[in-house]
Amino acid sequence: MEPKGRMLNNFHSNLVEVLQKAGLLHGDEATEVATLIEQGKNLPVEQGQIQLTVLSFDADRIHNFVFETSTPLEIIGASGRLKALNEEIQSGFGPELPVAVIFSGGGSGLLITAPRDADLLVLRIQEKFAKSTPTLGVTCAFEEITAQELVTGFSAPASIKLAVGKLHTKGPFRFRPDSTNSRGFGSVVQRIGLKLRLAKARKTLVDTIETSPLLLRCSSNSHRAAQIQDRQRNDRISLTSFEKREWGREDQKSDEKKNSKPFRQARDFQELVLGGSEKEYLGVIYLDGNRVGSLIESLETIDQFARFSALVEAGFKHAFENTLDWAANHFKHNGGKLPFPYLAPITGGDDVLLVVPAEYAMHIALRIGQTVEAFFSHDRAAEIRSSFNETMAASIQNIGVGIGLIIADVKFPIRYLVDYAEKLMKSAKSLTYQQEQVRSALDFMVISGGSPISTNLTELRKTRFHRLGEDEHETLKMTARPYSLPHFAGLLRDTEAMTALPAAQFRQIHRSLEGGRLVSESFIRYQFARLDSTKRKQLEKMGFSFKNIWDGPVTTDGQQLYTTSLNDILEILPFSTGGDDEASDNA
Repeated sequence: MEPKGRMLNNFHSNLVEVLQKAGLLHGDEATEVATLIEQGKNLPVEQGQIQLTVLSFDADRIHNFVFETSTPLEIIGASGRLKALNEEIQSGFGPELPVAVIFSGGGSGLLITAPRDADLLVLRIQEKFAKSTPTLGVTCAFEEITAQELVTGFSAPASIKLAVGKLHTKGPFRFRPDSTNSRGFGSVVQRIGLKLRLAKARKTLVDTIETSPLLLRCSSNSHRAAQIQDRQRNDRISLTSFEKREWGREDQKSDEKKNSKPFRQARDFQELVLGGSEKEYLGVIYLDGNRVGSLIESLETIDQFARFSALVEAGFKHAFENTLDWAANHFKHNGGKLPFPYLAPITGGDDVLLVVPAEYAMHIALRIGQTVEAFFSHDRAAEIRSSFNETMAASIQNIGVGIGLIIADVKFPIRYLVDYAEKLMKSAKSLTYQQEQVRSALDFMVISGGSPISTNLTELRKTRFHRLGEDEHETLKMTARPYSLPHFAGLLRDTEAMTALPAAQFRQIHRSLEGGRLVSESFIRYQFARLDSTKRKQLEKMGFSFKNIWDGPVTTDGQQLYTTSLNDILEILPFSTGGDDEASDNA
């Protein structure tokens, strides 16, 4: 479980109320016990046996809810509605149902209540979701523990380990046996997280979709029936789409009043296409923190959890806002203002989803990753060292990101782009797990057509980018993806330098790579030698070199693997900013 919102300032007073109801404590005694729990200090024996309930909830299929449409206004509205729903839960459930909210955000949350109120709390959460977002379900899981166990923690029981292991032998929910020895509050978070995942795995999630061919379809998403006319856009849409639009309009009005900066979210995806572009492409950037979940499971106290959650939220929010500020100054268009609108449906916890014009997507993806790293390594280094023990502080200061970047036609359904961007983000993360020295990584893809591609990224890469070499013991990998952030910065510099070459040579370079290592090396060196001195110096000035057309070989089991990044350069070359000196220096 990853933090999606910071713990409220009134958590302490709410925990006092919960303790009073659960353990019949009064006055100063309840206040003292609440303080000891927050700080992770042992409780007196009698108070330590007070039974409490930790409850976790998570919205079902959030991406389907937010991205079932390709209308930015509805995406903004759905995202904003989720935030409003979490704020309602943060505000509590009234004096008859005391709840201490540890965090609530991004459609999920973690709460403490009295055992007698657990079932009622589940109903209240389900009611809030049903009233607020009728097309979005929610899954809840809770665990009864003692007040002392909130301090000391416990390991996940074998029954849960076995169940989760059987259900999820592969994929993002597989059980991690190396983390079961965690103690303190982190093990509580881990255990309730496992129960929630198990509950979601057992739950049948079915969309209510009208299928009658006689019904007029919603003009926004074609799988729901049109029920109402939107007079502002003069189209007929489903009630769900209309509600999202209304929420989106409210959010836009609120943003316009609050925001004095020259930024605004796009009202239409067509706004994200730069004027004069030959191809109408946009970029989808999906960013997620590395190892944040395992760090949470290592935290010992609720107080640490609160501080860490707030720190993560602040870091990724800062990276998002700082990157927009940087873009406004870096890409000097429109009088120094941000030269394009953007769409940011997810900016909570350690998740950021950002949609921007394709021409700026690569530099923005790189910048936001670098800013996250700088925030934890430098900006908040002193605060981190003073708030956590030495081992934990070192791990927090090393927080990096996995970034998925996909560039595609503006008409490509956004829900597919988000799915592909998420897969690319996970591919980038895999590099950081395989190579410990890689702190952050980025993977990217350009979809040149308008049809969905294979969702199996591994198989796609093998089919598209692996070739046999000059002999049976040699394999050529026609891509270097995923990239560490420093290597991706170098790739951008090389790509911008390539604009010095005649455009007619790009296809020839690609064909030479398909011809094999020796053919491509001979062809490219020959073409480089033929360049006039001015172009050759321009390439050299920008740091470009053909010395390592193929990296390798890496030998395993008698097989030699050679890798080239030239295909990657050719893929993103049409979306290069064109070799701007400032862009190169800051990449």
